[in-house]
Amino acid sequence: MRVIIRHLNRNGVLYDFNRMTLFLALSVLSHQTSTVDVSQSGLKLAGWEQARPIEIEVVGADGTAAWLKAPYREVKDGQAEGVLTTPGGSRFLVTDRFSTTESGLVLDRTVRVLAAGSEKGFSSRFSVATGSPTTIRDREFFIPGVWYLRNQEVPPDALASEPDAEAVLVREDRLPLSLAMVRDPKGGATLELAHLQPEGTAFTGEDHRPRIIDGRMRFGSIGVLNRGNLALAFQYPGSEGDRTYVGGPGKAWALRSHPIQLGFEHMYRLRLTAGTSTKFADAVRSSWRRAFNDAAPKPPKADIDKAYRASMDLLAKYGVRYNGVPSMPFQLRVPDGEVIDKSSQMGFVGKAIPAAALLLKDALDTNDSARKRQAEDLINYWVENSMTPSGVPKTWYDIHNEGPVTWREIPTHLRIASDGMMGVLDAWKLDKRPAWLAFARRFGDFLVFKQESDGSIGGLWNWDGTPNNPYKNVTYQTIPFLISLHSATGDVRYRKAAILAGEYCLSTVHKAYSYVGGAPDNPNVTDKEAGILAMQAFLALHSLTSEPRWIAPAAQAGTFCETWTYAWNVPLPKNDPKVVYPQNRTTLGLSIIATGHSGADNCMALTTYDYYRLWILTKDPHYLRYARFISQSTLQMMNWDGTLNYAQKGLLTEVLTLSPPHGHGLHGWLPWLTVAVLEPMVRMKKAFGTYDIDKIETMPYAERLRRVVQNP
Repeated sequence: MRVIIRHLNRNGVLYDFNRMTLFLALSVLSHQTSTVDVSQSGLKLAGWEQARPIEIEVVGADGTAAWLKAPYREVKDGQAEGVLTTPGGSRFLVTDRFSTTESGLVLDRTVRVLAAGSEKGFSSRFSVATGSPTTIRDREFFIPGVWYLRNQEVPPDALASEPDAEAVLVREDRLPLSLAMVRDPKGGATLELAHLQPEGTAFTGEDHRPRIIDGRMRFGSIGVLNRGNLALAFQYPGSEGDRTYVGGPGKAWALRSHPIQLGFEHMYRLRLTAGTSTKFADAVRSSWRRAFNDAAPKPPKADIDKAYRASMDLLAKYGVRYNGVPSMPFQLRVPDGEVIDKSSQMGFVGKAIPAAALLLKDALDTNDSARKRQAEDLINYWVENSMTPSGVPKTWYDIHNEGPVTWREIPTHLRIASDGMMGVLDAWKLDKRPAWLAFARRFGDFLVFKQESDGSIGGLWNWDGTPNNPYKNVTYQTIPFLISLHSATGDVRYRKAAILAGEYCLSTVHKAYSYVGGAPDNPNVTDKEAGILAMQAFLALHSLTSEPRWIAPAAQAGTFCETWTYAWNVPLPKNDPKVVYPQNRTTLGLSIIATGHSGADNCMALTTYDYYRLWILTKDPHYLRYARFISQSTLQMMNWDGTLNYAQKGLLTEVLTLSPPHGHGLHGWLPWLTVAVLEPMVRMKKAFGTYDIDKIETMPYAERLRRVVQNP
């Protein structure tokens, strides 16, 4: 008789004599108890398994590569190890140490070169595959900033745009968190794989597709393999394919390996979590929050008072007359602050009218009559010159050294016009000039007249009032404006239009989990700004109606746009003059802009007050934590304290990429950057008398709720 001795250690892991079984305490997370079996053949977990856990890719002297697999040779007391020997005589020792946390099963892996044969490079992979044939088309996916649901609305060259791709491995420096989750829509079973404590180290020149073999690379790639049995996978170092943005978008691999040198080793820590979610949105929220909690991001403190003052003064310095024409200029050069584009755009990235409204508020707060005239001059120019007889405003004008101002003959986008009109109403609330309100009403009346019976509103209009493009998936963009116009006028037509538009968006945005077209220059694409604007629209509808049904859609949209935000610090090369990001600041709080590329910006600065409102309305402490995180992290790229050697305090750069080419981007400031920083501060201070969240939290909850309700 063979006697099997089992014991339960203090980590909640149950071992036996010749194999290891880990009972994961996941009942809180997944409403079920998941069991992981670890044997020489690898893991078995809730419909997922490994055939052979040791996977090593070796690169021969001639550049050809092959993947080799092997089982463990020993499994004992929470540790498994095995040796893989290659045809060229290289030998690798793989040691896996297993433990459990409240979040799931944690694997600490070390791969060490025991012998260097004829091969020159290697990488390793951890993967778990479905136990039966499964494809990408059978599942739903979440990779932050890259892959949502089935990625129906992404550019054709985007990562994860091809449902029959054999591999979707994404390098983690282009990810807000190194995380991949897959969900079975039949039953809702989920499995997520996360890389904990990523380093992200790369170097200048690591920006081309051909294979690089270099020990300095300390980043992985994460995603899925689609080769008969779908597999969640993590690869180190991070080869990317079978689509990549390295060297430009395309169907190709950017291959990365470490050198085969005696004693060389690489290490990584992974987490596997199994669960169930009745909805894809719930699975995204759970996966993201677990990874966010694991990362525990803590940005350095910034002085918000100084950031506020530097930002207002920056608008005042540049929002002046150019060749006799008032303009909030479209672009400044960073770091010298020189105006390189004097044109003015009503909303979106130009944010000319919202910037002028902020300037007006600051003038009234400080009793600065000159600054007040300056702001009025900027607003009046738009009110007096941009409206067309149809009610569609022109949205962009150019100032010339000689000759009159010319308007760019481009269609009017719903987002750009709505941004501008919100700015006009913000200014009118401070200084109730009839012409300003009449200007906003012209556009509001146009929207009411053009709204379809299903609540939708077209996204692009010609100046004569005819539709330029029939797409309506951006209807959410004008809801806050219609609600603000109703508040200003009492006209119930605007209220009805806003609610009808909201009903349309409940179906096409919230229930469809479709956040598309936030940026007018990149329409019909899944992007972060769509989530931000949808969250703000649903919150505005809640404020208008006091109906709780709008809170869950706002929260879902909030979670969606959270997942675009870097919650780990990506190191940038120190010796590259093309890096536009300040070297002494953390990259926490930057956020991916859209699918189809990995450009990042500071747009989440806009959301601090919105997340604080979600905290008050839902009592979900995660939103409080996230509001605090955003309020500090999004000031890291700004010259709020004068230490960045920029010509002006308040300057910051517009866009960059944290993946190859690392840290490159635009040496320029656009007005939206400062508006995004200031608007939530203004809203917070109006509601609570301060924008210091810690001070606000000392107020009784009932008082905070009252103030949030009264100050949408």
